[in-house]
Amino acid sequence: MADSVETALSVYATAIKTFMKIITDLDKAIAKLVQTIPEEYSSRSIPSIGPVYDADIMAEIGWYVKLWKKTSRQSPSVT
Repeated sequence: MADSVETALSVYATAIKTFMKIITDLDKAIAKLVQTIPEEYSSRSIPSIGPVYDADIMAEIGWYVKLWKKTSRQSPSVT
């Protein structure tokens, strides 16, 4: 029984290490992508905002900007 527990824990540890490596690779790719965006369009100038969090903020804001542009093109409704 102890062997099976050790094997299961070993598999889990390997999976966690693999996921951590994937996350690190994704963070590096996001950071590289964010560097292509001009600083005035990002929040990189704010202390303690890293490139991944900056990308997350831009993604969230981008959705609202698209919604605002879509709704502002429509003629105002008269009630």
